[in-house]
Amino acid sequence: MTHHILKPDAERSISEELIGLCYAIANASAFTLPAGQRRLPRWLPASGLVGCLLLAATLPWLSVVTGLAVFAAGLVGRALVLARRRA
Repeated sequence: MTHHILKPDAERSISEELIGLCYAIANASAFTLPAGQRRLPRWLPASGLVGCLLLAATLPWLSVVTGLAVFAAGLVGRALVLARRRA
């Protein structure tokens, strides 16, 4: 564990970017909830989304691009599975 804390590498940056993306999606989803389904004030998920985007801006650009490519590949895979189920 201390190795990852003291010596960051590309793999760690990519995983941090993907975790941040998941939190950004969760915050964006919470922001769009109707008032009756919301447990917290709307400003809280908005500030969480801004925080995720700010943290993503501090990561190395190569890890951000790689993480987004992995995320896009997952979306394509999901679309293929759903298309196959419909057929």
